[in-house]
Amino acid sequence: MVLRVLRSNEPGTTGAGLVGVLLPEPDTHTFWSNREQRWKHAPDPIHESRVLVTIREPEREPQSFLLEGYALSTISDPTEFVQTQPTAGRISRRPRFRWISVSVTVALVALFAFVGIAGFTGLFSMRVVLTNSMQPTINPGDVVVAVSDTVHPPQLGDVVIYIGKTFDGTPVAPFAHRVIGGDAQTGWIVQGDNNSEADVQHPTEKDIESVVVATIPWVGKFLNVQFLLLVVALIFGVWLIVDGLRDRT
Repeated sequence: MVLRVLRSNEPGTTGAGLVGVLLPEPDTHTFWSNREQRWKHAPDPIHESRVLVTIREPEREPQSFLLEGYALSTISDPTEFVQTQPTAGRISRRPRFRWISVSVTVALVALFAFVGIAGFTGLFSMRVVLTNSMQPTINPGDVVVAVSDTVHPPQLGDVVIYIGKTFDGTPVAPFAHRVIGGDAQTGWIVQGDNNSEADVQHPTEKDIESVVVATIPWVGKFLNVQFLLLVVALIFGVWLIVDGLRDRT
C-alpha cells in the first residue's frame, strides 16, 4: 500500500491537495499444508491494518482520512485514533521496574533485620581483624563471621573469639585464635597461626564469645566513615539516574 500527497503545484491537480492511494489486489496467501494435505488460505493482513492520514496545507482546513483494510473514510477528529508511544511504554515498563524495586527493597530489609536480630541476641556476629596473628589463614582487614558457642560448641582446630584478660582479670580485648588443646572446663589452649607460642591465657567456657565459621577477605578495609559516605552518595546518584530514565519511558 502506498500513500502520497499530491502538491498543489503538480500538473493535473486542482490545488486542494489530494491523497493518492494505491491498493494491491486482495491476497489470500494460498499455501500447501503438509499436515492436512490440502491447499489452505490465510487471512489477508491488509484487512487488519489501520492507517491514519492527515493533510495540512496553507490557507486550508486540515483533512483526515482513516484507511481500514480496503475502506477509506473521512474523520473529523483524528486525535481519538492516536495513542502516543511514551504512554504505551510507561504502561508496560513501570510495573516491571516497580516489581524489581520492591523485591530488592524487601530483600535488603530482610537481610538487615536478620543481621540486626542475630547480633542483638548474640547468636551471630561479624568482626574486623586488626592484627596479623592468624596469617595466612586470616589477614588484617578481613571480616570474620562467628556464631555463638551455644550454637556451635568449640572443638579442637576451631578458631574461637575469646575475651583476653590481664593477670588480675581485667578484660583487655577480644582475640581470634585457634584451639590446639585443652577443654572447656580446665581451659582451652589457643594459639595464633602466625605465633610461635601458645597464648598465656587459657580461656574457659565463660570467656569464649563465639566460634568463627567464615571469613570475608578485605571487606574490613573499607568499613570506615569516608567509604560509607561515598557508597551512600553513589547509591543516591544511581537512584536519580534510574528514576530519570524511568520517567522518560
